[in-house]
Amino acid sequence: MLEGNARPTIYIAGPMTGYDDFNFPAFDKVAKEWDERGYAVLNPASSFMRRQDLSYEQYMRSAVMLLIQASAIVLLPGWQKSNGACMEALMAARLGLFFYRADTGKGIETPEFGVSLTDGPKLPARLSGTHRAVLRAIRDKGLCTVVCNRCGMTCDDIERALDMTHSTVSARLWELHRKGYVVTTTYERKTRSGSLALPYILTEKGAVEV
Repeated sequence: MLEGNARPTIYIAGPMTGYDDFNFPAFDKVAKEWDERGYAVLNPASSFMRRQDLSYEQYMRSAVMLLIQASAIVLLPGWQKSNGACMEALMAARLGLFFYRADTGKGIETPEFGVSLTDGPKLPARLSGTHRAVLRAIRDKGLCTVVCNRCGMTCDDIERALDMTHSTVSARLWELHRKGYVVTTTYERKTRSGSLALPYILTEKGAVEV
């Protein structure tokens, strides 16, 4: 359970449009489960006396008013395919809410969104295009990081292959390594300049992203 209030508040987000009975049974099931765990539950399926004939804008305005009262958001399966749920998740991320999966009850990292509020919702991207380009370079070309006196690593072969700056590649590799997408091997080799190189390989998590 989240720290803080004795009964922290969660908001349930998920797809409704296109589902039988607006997917209310799934919302109600999760609401009951989390209530039994000791959480105060904000269930959008209970808004407007469970009416299903109102406008999209009315439902979203109600969702915003509920969401700002929550300390966490619980995501139903299929939320990524729902414009409304994606927008709710985006707002939750901006508000600093905790994220949980409804199907497992486990906490998850806050999704990263390649979206602006003027563009409309897009699918959340765990990694940027630049991150994925570095992963593909490692997978396809066996590129490596090279020990550098200035910052601890240069990536000259990746930089040349991707036409990226030293600082960009170094930062992305550090982030990928920290988040478990890549690891360095124990194999060491000399580069053309004589520097020591530690090749990266993708983890199972990293392989899924490319």
